[in-house]
Amino acid sequence: MFSNLLKPRFSHAGIAVGERSVSVARTESDRDSVHVRNHAEVTLPDGVVSNEFSVGSSDFDVIADSIRDCAERAGLADKRSWSLALPHGSAKMATFTLDTEPKSQGELREILEWKASTAFGMDVDKLRLASERISDDVDGKIRQLVTAVSKDVLAQYEEIFSNLGWSVGLVLPRSLAESSLLAGFERGDSLLLSFSGEGFNGIVLRGDDPLVVRNVTCSADESADELYRLMLFYSDRFGSGETSLARLLATGAEFDLDSLAEVCTEALGYRLEVLDGGHVSMPTDLVHSDSALTAIGVSSVVS
Repeated sequence: MFSNLLKPRFSHAGIAVGERSVSVARTESDRDSVHVRNHAEVTLPDGVVSNEFSVGSSDFDVIADSIRDCAERAGLADKRSWSLALPHGSAKMATFTLDTEPKSQGELREILEWKASTAFGMDVDKLRLASERISDDVDGKIRQLVTAVSKDVLAQYEEIFSNLGWSVGLVLPRSLAESSLLAGFERGDSLLLSFSGEGFNGIVLRGDDPLVVRNVTCSADESADELYRLMLFYSDRFGSGETSLARLLATGAEFDLDSLAEVCTEALGYRLEVLDGGHVSMPTDLVHSDSALTAIGVSSVVS
């Protein structure tokens, strides 16, 4: 799935812009794991990065300076080709189910654009969309994974990198970059919870195939109830066969990991394995950083 949706595969270095920090990473991969070769993170002032879908940043000079500083600290200042993970709210994704097989690529595009306009609340003329067919649903209907970025927001970030003399060949939603590190587990499904100040994104993967994608806007106090609903939906729709949810990785803003695990246990009736750095082949102290895992995820996708 990733090899098609996430083209072009230009760079082994990734940049993540988060709500509170900028992070860069360069990774190398072998058959079994991802190795972090370079990494640095720089804290951003409050309010510089917006979580709104149609708004990028209030101060692009600060972001540009922070990205340059971060690359220098990581020893990557000479890199000119990068992959980019956007802030939590600046890129969205969803899975769409099609009732019938489209008769042409043109018909497929029209269906996806109509669904995207409804799901993302913005005219498709203002969006940069990417799509990829994923596994059919339990009733055999076609599903498509679709990502969306506001063209205005994307143009702002492209201007930053152009002014730095760098090129960006791959742009991803933050949570999709993070979920790449969960691809390939052979036993059971994997759950990523990617938190921000506005809520969380939840992705359930079977191998590298997303079964469930949810963009949840909620307060911190409401996150447990929303997670419980997500787990009930998964259990009802996908958890009744031979494969069930096996593991949990949580990233982003502050959260109580034990409480998250307990919510999943209550909804599913059994306890998930809670992943740390050793499970995803990186230093544990980087796993729960606001943007470090994202930068590593986006660079590992293209390794």
